[in-house]
Amino acid sequence: MRRKYSVKVVGLLCTPDPTEFHTEHVDTLNLDFGGIPGDRHYGMTRLSGGREKHFQRGTQIKNRRQLSLVSVEELQPLAERLGVAFTPLPGQIGANMLLSGMDKMTKLPPGAVLMFEGGVALH
Repeated sequence: MRRKYSVKVVGLLCTPDPTEFHTEHVDTLNLDFGGIPGDRHYGMTRLSGGREKHFQRGTQIKNRRQLSLVSVEELQPLAERLGVAFTPLPGQIGANMLLSGMDKMTKLPPGAVLMFEGGVALH
């Protein structure tokens, strides 16, 4: 079943240093097939870690997280429950794009495609 959502990009973020996790607000993002050049999660492959139990740690595997997208609708209640200010939260969790208008973004199925004006598509 194909669903359409109307969302708005309300924030763009990138790591100032690829060795760090936090991201900072930027005016634009340049993307290629590896993600955001210079960002911590950039690349077509990465080394496996503790989350990939079926691979020995340090095995080169396909990178499936070149970008981290989060939604205002999901982060706002989280910030309230944690008792923290919403404003720095996207950067504290390493987000690259903050969207508004999708309250269940974490429920998007694998392989979902996000289409943007101008023909940009994120898979």
